[in-house]
Amino acid sequence: MNTIFRNQCRSTILFAALIIFLLTLLPAKADTPVLRIYSWQKNTEQVKKQYISGQKLKRNVVPVSKLGYTHKILNYILAINADLKEKVTIHRVESAFSRDFLFVNDILYSVSDRHNRISNKSIQSLLGSLKRYYGTPRVQHDRDVTINTYSKDNTKVIFIIEASKQGKKTTVYYYAKNLFQSLMKK
Repeated sequence: MNTIFRNQCRSTILFAALIIFLLTLLPAKADTPVLRIYSWQKNTEQVKKQYISGQKLKRNVVPVSKLGYTHKILNYILAINADLKEKVTIHRVESAFSRDFLFVNDILYSVSDRHNRISNKSIQSLLGSLKRYYGTPRVQHDRDVTINTYSKDNTKVIFIIEASKQGKKTTVYYYAKNLFQSLMKK
């Protein structure tokens, strides 16, 4: 009987050790979930239901003039057709980071995530998640900026990591592969 008890204890300890070891292999949870968009032709209400429901909008609609940062995708859109500026709306969700949903004529064209301060651990987690969902990136380094570019199905992703004396900040741009084609048709 004592031998059976010892074997059960030994088995339980080995099992617990195995679980603890396996948990250390899991990637750390990022401060922001990686966004997976399968269809870009969604209107504001569809996006709110699918991607924003349950989250509080700190600011519902952000005017382009008060965006507070340079939105590279928006700049390209306005370079193609400056008249679209009046038709652009941005819905912002804020938590530990800001997520902006950019609409032109009430159709989703781009999503951006901004972290003004982010840890190296969270950056590595984001890189791992982006690679898992969008494949191996094309990487460019330039002094204090690293740009990772991904492409899968109908989505392109640009992940920009900027280092400064204040720490690291990141921006992730998600946009439709056919973004510029569809804008040229308008």
